[in-house]
Amino acid sequence: SLDKLHRELCKVGYLRRTKKEVRPELHRLPRQMAVALEISNMEAYEHARDDIVSFVRKQVREDGEFKLALSRKPLEEQKRLMDMRQEQKARSAESARALVMLNALRQLVGRGKVLAAKEWIHQFLEGDEKLVVFGWHQDVLNELRKEFPESSLIIGGQSITERQQQVDRFQQKPEVKLLLASIGC
Repeated sequence: SLDKLHRELCKVGYLRRTKKEVRPELHRLPRQMAVALEISNMEAYEHARDDIVSFVRKQVREDGEFKLALSRKPLEEQKRLMDMRQEQKARSAESARALVMLNALRQLVGRGKVLAAKEWIHQFLEGDEKLVVFGWHQDVLNELRKEFPESSLIIGGQSITERQQQVDRFQQKPEVKLLLASIGC
């Protein structure tokens, strides 16, 4: 049994190693650093905050994937489906106003911080240290990945094997200085 093996090994000696001894570079890295970033889309943020229902309707009109799906349909059908989708989203926004507003505002803040985050990351990476950046929204992380294509990326939808490959790549390759990771993963 494991208990018996443990007792026998403890009779002979006990070896304890700390993270500092195993990975010397870990002890000098900060555990967490919060960075305040300005958002570049304050007008859209305020629009959503002030009138979430009209903001949701506008988001439906600007939804590229939905528009692409509609493009294969006759014009009258496109208009009817667009109106139906706008009404559905508006009703959802009305019935769960606070939750819809919170999610929309969080998404807008994430998108609005992308430009400032890119600048800050570029400045940080001029040094010799590695950096891990966490984000809530995949579209924000994907946008950062476009700017830093050599980075490792961990987001929802990846298999455990893919995630581990990204972690190993970040930890083992000195030229990979940036890991972008979803908070939800």
